[in-house]
Amino acid sequence: MRTSQFPRPIGCIVLGLAIAVCTGAAEPPHLELVRGLRTQGMPDLALEYLEILSKGGDKAIAVVLPLELARTRLELASLETEEAKRTALVNTARGEIDGFLAANPNHPMAPFAQVERARLLGLQGRGILGQARRASDSKERSRALLASAQPVFENAAKAYADLPKMIDARLAALSKDESPAGRALAADLTRTKYQAELDRGIILYSLGQTFVDDVIKRGEWIVKGKAAFSAMSDKDDTQAACFIARAWVSECDWELDNKREEAKRNLEGLVTATRSPAAAAGVRTARSFLTKYAFEEIGGGPGKTFEAARIRAESWLRDYPAYRNTAEGLIVRYLLGYQYETEGFRLGLDKAGKLQPLAAAMQNLRNAEAIYKDIIETDNEYSERATRRRMNLILARVDAVNKGKDPDPATLKNFEEAWLQAQVQQARLSEFIAKEKPEADKAKAESARR
Repeated sequence: MRTSQFPRPIGCIVLGLAIAVCTGAAEPPHLELVRGLRTQGMPDLALEYLEILSKGGDKAIAVVLPLELARTRLELASLETEEAKRTALVNTARGEIDGFLAANPNHPMAPFAQVERARLLGLQGRGILGQARRASDSKERSRALLASAQPVFENAAKAYADLPKMIDARLAALSKDESPAGRALAADLTRTKYQAELDRGIILYSLGQTFVDDVIKRGEWIVKGKAAFSAMSDKDDTQAACFIARAWVSECDWELDNKREEAKRNLEGLVTATRSPAAAAGVRTARSFLTKYAFEEIGGGPGKTFEAARIRAESWLRDYPAYRNTAEGLIVRYLLGYQYETEGFRLGLDKAGKLQPLAAAMQNLRNAEAIYKDIIETDNEYSERATRRRMNLILARVDAVNKGKDPDPATLKNFEEAWLQAQVQQARLSEFIAKEKPEADKAKAESARR
């Protein structure tokens, strides 16, 4: 999955120039470059650069190279929606972290390794939560998975709880180090501290999401998440994590059904009033939440229309193409497809509840099909739902065009439509055989008695 915010050709140019500059430097700032790439949303390029360094045999960075590889892999894993890829990244990173800490328990970079250990637990919980959402058509399995995610999230929250104090102690020890390396390490530690606080808040919120049948416990954990976000949101306007936390405060209020209009106003304020580079990720997160709310509110009053929600969604997708396959991008795309589908049936169903092949209705359904097809290009928590909905839409469209009769092959536009219709005919044949078999058996039995 592409996670860089720059297209691949531009990213390659950036990486190539960086390597050239570092190669010509007396003391190449390798790790500063890697951290900069991660901070700028290019962990994939950071990993490529680290893999190049791992083949160079530079003894100056050999000790910390496994840790930096692990940190970069986990950054990629946090953005990855395909379970198999995320699991592979996490498993490799776990080995690198454990190896680093076993060999260097008192290394100055040890606090980073402890943070990444906590992050591993959070990613594990997220993976189980994603599996539970995939299994939404099986209530029993979904509930079992949600229950199994709870102790994982609780352990992750505990692992994160003491990390800020540990990092503060390390920052205090670095306070008198004015060397470039010391300042760079302090800046990285500061970013890591705020990211750890943000991750802990998201874990508490996610823990609340696992209590789908217990409104009280769900609310209690989301309130704890909100407290974590609120505590850090205004601490440092140079930190991206603080702006993201502001967006999450509003998300918690929305989920708690608490001052929803105020939550939206706060998100709009974050989007329109913030211009600093550090705020960019917070603005993106705020806009994704506002898009989700717009879909939820369709039909709920003046201005709360499908058109308004569609404009928000398409604007977000246009402005953040590199995030289409992240959790934020997937929910925006799925909701857009679902509402195109809903709108298509609203326009096309007659009074008897039968879909008519009206142009506007068919176009909306085709738009939904296209979005669902795009979603299932990757393996994610929405792919199975999107597959089912898309297949049903194709069948509904073809059935409407042919008025419920067997389709004229000339009306089938591609192999997929033909294949689906073949499946329908096979199902109808099986249904016919199932109905006829009891009658045939009965006749055979009566003949035998004679």
